[in-house]
Amino acid sequence: MSNAFPSDWCICSGSVFSESSSLSVTDDLRYIPLKEEFYAKSGKLLKRAVLSDVVQIDGTWFPKTILYEDMLKQGGDGTEFKITYIRFNQNIPDYIFSKAALKK
Repeated sequence: MSNAFPSDWCICSGSVFSESSSLSVTDDLRYIPLKEEFYAKSGKLLKRAVLSDVVQIDGTWFPKTILYEDMLKQGGDGTEFKITYIRFNQNIPDYIFSKAALKK
């Protein structure tokens, strides 16, 4: 599509809601999204998520930093998530997913 991205990246589009659409840039070698943009039906960019600091943990590629930007606000204000510790393939008791646990 564009020479701006390495050849091992995939630029994909898909519907998120009936009123909007999204555009995703995915690293096909590591099977991980690197950037997602969410658009209104009019085509206006609403939000952007940029995933970075990708590392391999227990055989799984994972972004340690995720930046969500609200493109409608001046300056593109957003929220940055920094993952400092994560474990995969852990046994989680069923009660954790109960309504009672969600109310806490």
